[in-house]
Amino acid sequence: MPNRVNYQKALDGILDALPQDGEPPRLFLHACCAPCSSYVLEYLSRYFSITLFYYNPNISPAPEYEHRVEEARRLVREMPLVHPVTVEEGRYDPQEFFAIARGLEDAPEGGERCFACYRLRLRETARIAKERGFDWFCTTLSISPLKNAQKLNEIGEETAAEFGVRWLPSDFKKREGFKRSIVLSEKYGLYRQDYCGCVYSRRELRGGVDRKFRPPFQRARRASGTRISADRSGSGDRRVPVAHKQGADRSGSGDPAGRGARCAGGTRISADRAGRRDQSPDHSAACKPFP
Repeated sequence: MPNRVNYQKALDGILDALPQDGEPPRLFLHACCAPCSSYVLEYLSRYFSITLFYYNPNISPAPEYEHRVEEARRLVREMPLVHPVTVEEGRYDPQEFFAIARGLEDAPEGGERCFACYRLRLRETARIAKERGFDWFCTTLSISPLKNAQKLNEIGEETAAEFGVRWLPSDFKKREGFKRSIVLSEKYGLYRQDYCGCVYSRRELRGGVDRKFRPPFQRARRASGTRISADRSGSGDRRVPVAHKQGADRSGSGDPAGRGARCAGGTRISADRAGRRDQSPDHSAACKPFP
């Protein structure tokens, strides 16, 4: 079995070799979501001028996608960063994802379907990075403990060779990167979803209740203050006021901005306007996905 590469050390070597003077190099950074982007932007904006590229045709349904991309925009607006960061949204066509997932619908989460999804998103990122003359491309995906950093970097290197643009190696979960993303999610009140994004990850999370595909209306909040979610029977969506589930902390002061965050285990993270933390269970990085 070949030795695994330490991609954090590989990244350290690249960052140490970057010129200290002049304009920073340009990085085209694929973003999977705002919480994962938080630490990566804090870390890499010291070294690069970053365009955060939100290309995720795997996410369903459309309201869930829209909510996640808006959270990424809001994070960049509100978070102080060393070098300016811009957000660019890629096309959203879920059929691109379903095409590469065909035949892999029942593959386990974290397996071949996910690898195909990595490749879909990284190829598009690399293609645009090459066309526009970016110095490097990368993805935030490796920050997740549930993502295979070895496979992500292998695909990144293959894609770099295919398109002729440099891949920035990474394993952002190292050096407490994932834990730092939890802290930043709390600080900025980021929505932290409880499934990766595709209909198959949601089906697995729900214990197979969605085995016959139905677009999952999972926690997509509308401007009206209504949260849309699928009930466990799979019989359709229930529309309930956000405050019933997410809006009020124990003090009763609520979360008027509707920006409650979730750790990877689905625990809500919020602060009321007085700055008090919601005392929901366990804000640690040891959280696991909802049962």
